[in-house]
Amino acid sequence: MKTTQETASYRIYELIRNRIDSGALMAGEKLPSTRAL
Repeated sequence: MKTTQETASYRIYELIRNRIDSGALMAGEKLPSTRAL
């Protein structure tokens, strides 16, 4: 099992990644490099 710290870090990572994906979708094709992250 993961520790509480690992779980928290993973959840934060997921939130950041989802926000980056949403930003890339909203920006459309202006920032194709955002997808690379």
